[in-house]
Amino acid sequence: MTQQIFIRSENDIFYVLSKIRTLLQELQPSDMERQKVLVSVSELAHNILDHADGKGYIQCERIGSEILIEAADSGPGLQNAESSCMRKTSISRRGLGKGLAGVHRLMDEVLVETSERGTRIIATKRIQSRSAK
Repeated sequence: MTQQIFIRSENDIFYVLSKIRTLLQELQPSDMERQKVLVSVSELAHNILDHADGKGYIQCERIGSEILIEAADSGPGLQNAESSCMRKTSISRRGLGKGLAGVHRLMDEVLVETSERGTRIIATKRIQSRSAK
């Protein structure tokens, strides 16, 4: 899935999660790896709804044995990106309330670019295929 899925409602979140489930099946991840990716996608999508008024998208792509998730929005940007990444909970009306800090803990790499014109996050998870174990 390399298409951009715009996140304007909870239904869009369900749709992007179904797409990422299909993409993950190709890699045969462990249940734990699958959950980490799905929770991260959900948190990033909820951030788009809560903090950018639904003005953003999620794009997921498989590159070899990695899943790359890009979340971008045109919201006001993060006031303090480092602090947002380290908080144990986030200020969210939806999601699990782990926000960006949760994504940092669940994924292998997270890159955050933010300005007053919006935020772009690229999160990567390396999958240890069950067939390779």
